[in-house]
Amino acid sequence: SSSTTGGGTAVKFKYEINPGNEDASLTGFGSGLYGAGGFGASADPQELALATWSLAQWGQNLVAARRNTTVYEWSQQGSARAAAISGAPSRVAWIFVTPERHLCAAGAHDGSTFQPMLVRWTDQEVNTDWTASATDQAGDFPLAEGAEIVAAAPSVGQNLIWTDSALYSMRYLGGEPWFSFDVLGTGCGLIAPNAYAIKDGFAAWCSNAGSFYVYRGGAPEPSNCPLRKWFFDQLAPSQKAKIAAGIIGEFNEVIWFAPSGTGNAECNIYVKWNWVTGDWDHGTLARTAWTDRAPLDAPLAAGADGYLYFHETGFTDVGA
Repeated sequence: SSSTTGGGTAVKFKYEINPGNEDASLTGFGSGLYGAGGFGASADPQELALATWSLAQWGQNLVAARRNTTVYEWSQQGSARAAAISGAPSRVAWIFVTPERHLCAAGAHDGSTFQPMLVRWTDQEVNTDWTASATDQAGDFPLAEGAEIVAAAPSVGQNLIWTDSALYSMRYLGGEPWFSFDVLGTGCGLIAPNAYAIKDGFAAWCSNAGSFYVYRGGAPEPSNCPLRKWFFDQLAPSQKAKIAAGIIGEFNEVIWFAPSGTGNAECNIYVKWNWVTGDWDHGTLARTAWTDRAPLDAPLAAGADGYLYFHETGFTDVGA
């Protein structure tokens, strides 16, 4: 097992964060922004979801979407800021780019209303063309299993889409209708937008079903996690949207960070699984996001304290 979490080996660098309680289940008095919406109007749980960003590469450019806003592109042109992509849905839940170069919105506005189970995609190589026609490859498809799409990501030979109750496969066909959509498993929905990790066609995630699931190319399977009860007993239910997963490829491990306690809790506990040996461990560590070593020299994590941490460096929380 790695020393990533056990030894506290990290170099840290300061960054700015804005933690907040934006859980979708809190729709009572005091939730949301002060003065937003009509007096006495019911709140849309989708609009109160955690302000999570989904990011993807479009060639050398960055495309990004803050949950429940439109899609932006940053072209790295001097001091120019990211700009909204022309023609993109006015509201999306999650974005990703397929290996065939289609920009996709998982959970999207259809022009009339927001559809939390609708997948929309652009023409190939043209991220401003979202309208299907006889001369392009743009299109859309509504999923059926679940109430909302939580997250999606490209994988080997397919794209994986998690709803709150199921896992879907989205495969490129090379001709109309361009993509096929197949249910890989039900009862295994994703608990939070960043609670999954993918490596070389393998996927692992924390599920709404109170377990950790694994996908290796067949049907999703619950992992035999001896720490499942500890993890979900510790979890702050109103803050579960903050759960974040990451890959530690050097040691064949997946790690999940989660908020424990009550109130406006940030991620402060973890469980870690070695998918080769089957070993699990757990502990306390305040990290809110994680990326593996490549293309960086060391795994990089964000802390709830406003620092970025390079792990596996041989130092213990030094530098600033």
